Amino acid sequence: MGAPRSLAVRTFTFALVRTFTLALLLVLVSFTGYALAAEHWTDITDQQWIDDYGVTADEVATVADGYPDGSFKPYQAVNRGQFAKMAVNGLGLDTAKPAVPTFKDVSRTHIFYQFIEGAYAEGIVGGYEGGLYKPDNPITRQQTNSILGRYLSTVELEVTGVIRGALGIGYPSLQAWYEAEGWFYLPAYDDQAQVLAIHRPATAYLIYRDVVKGSNNKLNPNNSLSRAQAAVMVLRVLAAADLITVAPPGPTNLLTLPASPSSDGRPYVTGKTIAGGKVAVYDTFGGGPRRLLKPPLTAGATSPRASRCSRRVSTASPPRSRTKPD
Repeated sequence: MGAPRSLAVRTFTFALVRTFTLALLLVLVSFTGYALAAEHWTDITDQQWIDDYGVTADEVATVADGYPDGSFKPYQAVNRGQFAKMAVNGLGLDTAKPAVPTFKDVSRTHIFYQFIEGAYAEGIVGGYEGGLYKPDNPITRQQTNSILGRYLSTVELEVTGVIRGALGIGYPSLQAWYEAEGWFYLPAYDDQAQVLAIHRPATAYLIYRDVVKGSNNKLNPNNSLSRAQAAVMVLRVLAAADLITVAPPGPTNLLTLPASPSSDGRPYVTGKTIAGGKVAVYDTFGGGPRRLLKPPLTAGATSPRASRCSRRVSTASPPRSRTKPD
């Protein structure tokens, strides 16, 4: 009878130690930050977003909601109403609730009313003949390109005043950029002829901005867009907008000849800055800064990213000049 009792004790002791060890391991895992977090949605893992689309589930959640059952339905085609909501939410635009609906088929009680009206007020969506929006129609890729291209090009125009081309030339509108340079980006795709004229400028612009990449040398402009693809497109545009709106660095390699301070009333001020950027030169002698160039000079374009500029500055006081972006 002694042997079984000893076995039972050993078995109990092992089970107790294992239970304690597992409990201790769970506590350590929790405190060291390695505990597995809950997935955002039930039908696509957080890791899939990273592996398949290059974005995080947290980022996607800023653009699109899931469904009440906990799913996202990533491969379901997105319709025009849903995409209006994605664009407004993802790009941080204001919703709108006008007393009189803009579109005959989107009443004030429509689930996407405030998003469609908000997108329309921002000038990024339009409708069809007869005053219709057709919110339940699947949105096509080229329609998506126009919506997002309008937004991004408007951001660039508001921030810089121009659409900056690959050669450093500034254009006053998206259409002007397309006619001069933008058309060049479409022939690289086998099905570019299927892109309607109204969608060509925005599609080319998104290619130029590395938002639209195509697949197997095709744009598939008439295909629908899945919910996952639509969310990723919005995030790409948001990232491209950040690149436009982040302030460029100030001029570098600044040099005043002769060295400041100096009795020379006409010094040279040289430095490197963004091609086409506006640069103002200030005299800081004898008090507060005083602008010496009106209007600011424009840097000459020697490359798409940087240029070297110089300007002889006339001043009656001993110069202590510097340059900064205007």
